[in-house]
Amino acid sequence: MTHFFIHNSFHSGDVILTRAVIQAVRISFPGVKITLECAEVSTYLWQDLDLPITLYQGSEYKGTEPTPNCPQDAIFVNMWFGVFDDILKLYGMTYQNNVHTFNRQMYQQHINHKYLLQIPIHIPMITFFGQPEKVIEVRKNSILVENGEVFSNQSYFYLNEHLKQIVSDFPQLNFYCSAPPKFTATNIVDCSGMNLKNLSQVGDKCIGLLMKGSAINAASQTEINRYKPRCIVGWDLPEKLWDNLENPVVYAKNYEEVKKWLGKLAEDMSLPTGEAKTANIISPSESQLHKSLASKDNDNLLDKILIVSHKEKQCGVHEYGVNIAEALKKSTQYSFIYAECSSYEEFLDNVNKVKPSAIIYNYYSSTLPWVNKKILQSINVPHIGIIHEVTQRVADAANNTLFQYHIGPDPTLQLKNPIVFKTGRIVQPYTNYYRLPEIPTIGSFGFGMQGKGFEKVIATVQQEYDEALIRLHIPFATFGDADGSQAIAIAQRCQQSIVKPGIKLSLSHDFLSQEKLLDFLAQNTVNAFFYEKHENRGISSTIDHALAVKRPIAITKSNMFRHIISANPSICIEDSSLKQIADNGIAPLVPFYNEWSEASFVLDYERMLAQVLGKQEKWHSNRYVNVGIPNVTSLNRILDDAARSQYQPVINQLFALVPEMMVRKIPEANIQQAFILDTVQKIASKFAAPKILCIGSYEDSAAGALKKLGYPMEEIDPAINCDLNTYFQKPSTIKGSYDIIFSTSVIEHVQNDELFMVQIAELLAPGGTGILTCDYNDQYKPGDRIPAVDFRLYTQKDFRQRLLPLLKNCVFPDVPQWDCPNPDFIYEGCRYTFATFVFQKNKL
Repeated sequence: MTHFFIHNSFHSGDVILTRAVIQAVRISFPGVKITLECAEVSTYLWQDLDLPITLYQGSEYKGTEPTPNCPQDAIFVNMWFGVFDDILKLYGMTYQNNVHTFNRQMYQQHINHKYLLQIPIHIPMITFFGQPEKVIEVRKNSILVENGEVFSNQSYFYLNEHLKQIVSDFPQLNFYCSAPPKFTATNIVDCSGMNLKNLSQVGDKCIGLLMKGSAINAASQTEINRYKPRCIVGWDLPEKLWDNLENPVVYAKNYEEVKKWLGKLAEDMSLPTGEAKTANIISPSESQLHKSLASKDNDNLLDKILIVSHKEKQCGVHEYGVNIAEALKKSTQYSFIYAECSSYEEFLDNVNKVKPSAIIYNYYSSTLPWVNKKILQSINVPHIGIIHEVTQRVADAANNTLFQYHIGPDPTLQLKNPIVFKTGRIVQPYTNYYRLPEIPTIGSFGFGMQGKGFEKVIATVQQEYDEALIRLHIPFATFGDADGSQAIAIAQRCQQSIVKPGIKLSLSHDFLSQEKLLDFLAQNTVNAFFYEKHENRGISSTIDHALAVKRPIAITKSNMFRHIISANPSICIEDSSLKQIADNGIAPLVPFYNEWSEASFVLDYERMLAQVLGKQEKWHSNRYVNVGIPNVTSLNRILDDAARSQYQPVINQLFALVPEMMVRKIPEANIQQAFILDTVQKIASKFAAPKILCIGSYEDSAAGALKKLGYPMEEIDPAINCDLNTYFQKPSTIKGSYDIIFSTSVIEHVQNDELFMVQIAELLAPGGTGILTCDYNDQYKPGDRIPAVDFRLYTQKDFRQRLLPLLKNCVFPDVPQWDCPNPDFIYEGCRYTFATFVFQKNKL
């Protein structure tokens, strides 16, 4: 049996964060034996993992040779963040550091063929298992403050010195201090007697985290805190701290920036903010007001789009119309105006006032019964109807009898009908300030229709729990259950089915506003929707609301949940228990938060309208023409010092366009992004409205710069939505449609690079161009040392004999120049360089 001996003898924060790798080893290599080693003072931070712990005695250990306690047959792994200086500089104190540190030690011990960890799409958070030592009550509207002294050079800002000012500026907040506070007040709580596990529990019940970046910050990196506001003050080291893409940390340099962060937190909570209400940090500055006025003036120059809905509010269709209208107000390409109309006369009055370029109907036959073909034909603009009960069959059969175009809000649709567009779902912005309930609380909601599975929720909870609270919200529906008889009958059946004394049921029927409905969902441990199969139904909007509150979701494999059945680990009750789904937290749902954000939704509508209105030229400007470095004679080449000199103006442009991203990059490697930026612009100049796809867009400065320049593009990246293979397999992905596909230094990190290249070629349209860069050494042989994050280095033989022949109907646009006897880049002790691989797909 393989035996891992995982060591960390450094500070408590390092020990806590090592938990993530320990769990990853357990999951990735099931059946292995794991022994832990740390100093005695830190053992309590690992005890709940139920693994043997050996006590380390001695000074903090930085090496990779086994410590005396390590058995001879064990694989020793030191998980201190600073084991490898180059990894620490590149990745900081992050999970990426953990993974690369583990993997490099596997390479050093020549067992990397068996044991390598992957960096997941979404960064793991820290989970303490079992019941807390004691339940700690925390006041509402509280902030956990890491106010202890700084014993290293990591921070120059001492929060204790500012406590008096903080509590004075924000009397409506409570501040739980990890160290003895220098100032006392009614809204300051001294937590200095608590250990890190206690403080972690306090942090879980707070609404925000004000940290300096030490062990308490590590202890508060729990799943429940994934989306909570977090501010690090006075951080004075170049290394990054543990972070996750979905909720970037705010770094504050001085008290004014701390005050701004707290003010925003108070404002988001809609609390009375005392002085903060009138402070500049809350109120728009004069320049912001000018900007706002300028924005309104700009609205007058945009095409106006009228969104028409009905007035009856106790209706899911009405709610959807309100939600999309609120999101579309943020468009910079069109001015969306929302109107509720109950008659042709009201509709015509709004049309005459707005004078729209197109009209979108939030349409259901029973909610807009006055809409007919004669009315629409009298108004000479494009008419676009939203299909609420959309399925693939309905979308394929849609015609222009009533509307000229249709919108299907179903991300699983395949686009076979030229007059049907699809959009993603829309996850409303919402900050969940509610504490996780002390006892398991399972919530569900929906109108009182048959097949909603409320009784199944009751049965499942009673099967798994002896003590729990079930909260069901079943409002009366204006259309279909106006008198509430169906909702009341379901509620009665649910009440009668409770048989366990420890299971309590809470029922409600009032129609809730959007905000109150989200508040209802936010207070549950898990929200469960156990619909029957419903094969020929549209997607359920209940999931949109449940996603917004960032709580675990449990579903059945109903067709109405087809858009989230792919969640991993599974959230389907057929595959897992309620308890397991709750324990998995929201990590399975994070891809949907990213894919169905307001920004993505707005972009879907902007692209659709550009096509409907024949305004693709909106995406095109003279910046595409005559761009880039002159006298470029080769697209397939080595990116060496000569190329760095040639492309220096483009590197300067990258620093001007995306400065924050560029400072995080290795300077010698920026030539890759410079080549991509210049080449994409050159190729794009040949198209009126190029369709562009970026593979690996997260932290790609070339992609960021192109967006700043106004180039529309689609992006895929495991850190944002998905990898190429997942995207390629989606029914919605249109093969042979992209004019440009670019990917900066990704292919060497892909295990199956041949599949990767074949899929790029299939996605390219005839006449389209693929533009890639990669790590390259023409002398490379399998088995040679390579960077830990690479699967291989590339050679001319790879390009000419292995990859190009796989790409059907594709050719090099030039004579490649890949000779490079003396690579000039060194990373992780490996010498190599960078090369480009550019190919074109033949026109039909």
